[in-house]
Amino acid sequence: MADRCVVLGGGLSPAPIARATGLAVLDMPVSPTRCLADVLSSRLDESFQLPEGVRPIVLRSEGMPIARRLPEGLELLTEQRRYRGPAGAVRDVCGEGDPDAWIAVIEGNRYFGESLSPVVARATGDADVVVGANPDRTPSGVYLLRRRVIEMTPRLGFLDLKEQLLKKLIAAGGRAVSANLHGMGVFAVRTRLDLLQAVERESVRERSRRATLYARRVVAAQKWTSVVEPGATVDPDSVLVESVVMAGSDIGPGAVVVRSLVCPGAVIRPGEELVDRVVTSHSKTCAREESTTRVGRPVSAGAPVPNGRSRFELVRRTFLRL
Repeated sequence: MADRCVVLGGGLSPAPIARATGLAVLDMPVSPTRCLADVLSSRLDESFQLPEGVRPIVLRSEGMPIARRLPEGLELLTEQRRYRGPAGAVRDVCGEGDPDAWIAVIEGNRYFGESLSPVVARATGDADVVVGANPDRTPSGVYLLRRRVIEMTPRLGFLDLKEQLLKKLIAAGGRAVSANLHGMGVFAVRTRLDLLQAVERESVRERSRRATLYARRVVAAQKWTSVVEPGATVDPDSVLVESVVMAGSDIGPGAVVVRSLVCPGAVIRPGEELVDRVVTSHSKTCAREESTTRVGRPVSAGAPVPNGRSRFELVRRTFLRL
């Protein structure tokens, strides 16, 4: 159905979650066995029928984190020239071909929890561009463009896709139509909370197929599921609430991790309390997106806390308050 598929891997500066973790957004896990790139690849496979031997291209800007967990169905390329903008970068990798053929352009740093079939269904003969829209009318970051539209991009210089190329098309008499996605649609993953929301949506899909939870332990009224990747070490006496624990990390006994990301190589010492933070292997501090703050003071598991409250009660009250 599509001649080529180009996944835009990020703009000129990394998203806050990429700056905080040092990882590509597409590498972020949303289940014990799947990352955002896996979800994206599945949606592309079921939506766009590319010519035999042609794989979707993940286009990375120079200086951005390199996605290291791409499935075999995706091909990683670095932009040939900097400061070309999304439209220019797409033209540079699409080459020559049928001007009426469709080119799929996808903003990759998103959670693709819903089918993209409505976008494909709107790609009719009288349309030059199909723009995917979420149910709340926000942009989904999913586009189908005729190759002749892509070729309206100059061979040199910067050109944005949404703000410049589409306006240029309309001014030339072209026709752009919208396609409404279902459910929650497709949303950007730029922050820690965005990732935790994606984890929850993925767990809902998984639970519809098999009745399991990813959480090691639930405290109070847990809203979002926790993910523990294979290769992570989590002590049974630790407490996880709405968090992501990545392979190669270590959480000690009595530690409390709430709404946080624990990155590969990070070590959470016994009894430490971690709330709304990102922890990496590069320091002993935790980042709230881009800022850095001190880790909570170590407290031995089961130790008394102020006013005689149990450790579990302290965690429960803290969780409900934040």
